Amino acid sequence: LGVFDPLYVSSKGKSSFTMRSDGTDEAFGADCQMKKGSVTIDVVTFDPRKMYYQCDFRKGGKLLGARLVLGQPKADGFKEKFLALDRRRGESNIFDQHLAIESVHDYKGTKLSSQPPIGYLLRHDGEAVAAIELTDVNPTLFVTHDLPSDLRRSVIVTALALAILRDPANSALDD
Repeated sequence: LGVFDPLYVSSKGKSSFTMRSDGTDEAFGADCQMKKGSVTIDVVTFDPRKMYYQCDFRKGGKLLGARLVLGQPKADGFKEKFLALDRRRGESNIFDQHLAIESVHDYKGTKLSSQPPIGYLLRHDGEAVAAIELTDVNPTLFVTHDLPSDLRRSVIVTALALAILRDPANSALDD
């Protein structure tokens, strides 16, 4: 009865959040969406439509020129294809601050790796400024202590958008 197994599975999701800074009456928020498609033929599964996640940001109900985009790049080389890591890369441009986003798959202090991301590393001008750990029910954000306030605010908003992502690579739920 393998004929009845799904041939094509499309995963889609939406999320949003709203936050307010101290001393301001205007709310700042994001509307995010994720898409991914996979095909299964017999025992082989591949993703012709790689995972794609994006957030558009609003302030006081008006769309800002701020955005977060996260995707799944093609695997580099045989080792990465063989390990089948669900790598994610992207960027956010929020409050005139540009951050590069990269998924983390290695457990510190061990040689173990995880197929789904266990966190994300945020870089500004090539330097790591924050990390988000997703190995617990409550995500943890680690931030460099001497960041300027605009960059710190951009890091926090980016981390929040990544923390609310229900990445299909991390899901224990059935399709």
